[in-house]
Amino acid sequence: MAGRSTETPPTVVGGYELRERLGGRPPATSVWRAVRLSTGAPAAVKQVRLAGLPGRLRDSLDCELRFLAAVSHPNIIRLLDVVRNILLSCLGSDAILKISDFGLSRVLHPGEYAETACGTRLYMAPEVMLFQKYDDKVDLWSIGAILFELLNGYPPFRGRSNVQMLQCINRTGSLPFSQLVVPSLHPDCIDICTRLLCTNPVKRLSLQEFINHGFLRP
Repeated sequence: MAGRSTETPPTVVGGYELRERLGGRPPATSVWRAVRLSTGAPAAVKQVRLAGLPGRLRDSLDCELRFLAAVSHPNIIRLLDVVRNILLSCLGSDAILKISDFGLSRVLHPGEYAETACGTRLYMAPEVMLFQKYDDKVDLWSIGAILFELLNGYPPFRGRSNVQMLQCINRTGSLPFSQLVVPSLHPDCIDICTRLLCTNPVKRLSLQEFINHGFLRP
């Protein structure tokens, strides 16, 4: 006589079948390997327990949900902050880059500015650390800082506080590219990093200029 299976049946949440717990911080959060039932596509689902969640974290979660609902909107500030939030769909050369963690994201319409000082210091534009109003150019700075770090293995500027970071930025005449990698870098690569990490947001590359830059052309 066959024994009864002790396996827990898969849980279905919002059109996704949760199959395996990958991580998180139980009991507050859990991350699951899942499958989207409508397409069969693999997915990662973050499950958040709202009971007992502090108000500040609840506000951050609400912000993230609102952003994800409008993620295709053309006027979005992502506030890119840390390299670990950039994911690859696979390990091959055809991997698709995906950005995760939208807790600090918000939508700005043309001509609008934000004022909240938030983000990770190593990737934060100077105007944010100076508590100035800012627009989507802060994301272009963050992209430049991340690109520089991917090329060199270290961030372009360092500091244990915002004051030290600003001092480092202000006294740096040219970006500290590693002499080990400079010979192998195309001039367009150095140019795009330099123009993304321009301290003057007016002179910094715009999103359209970034997309059309020679470094990104096939």
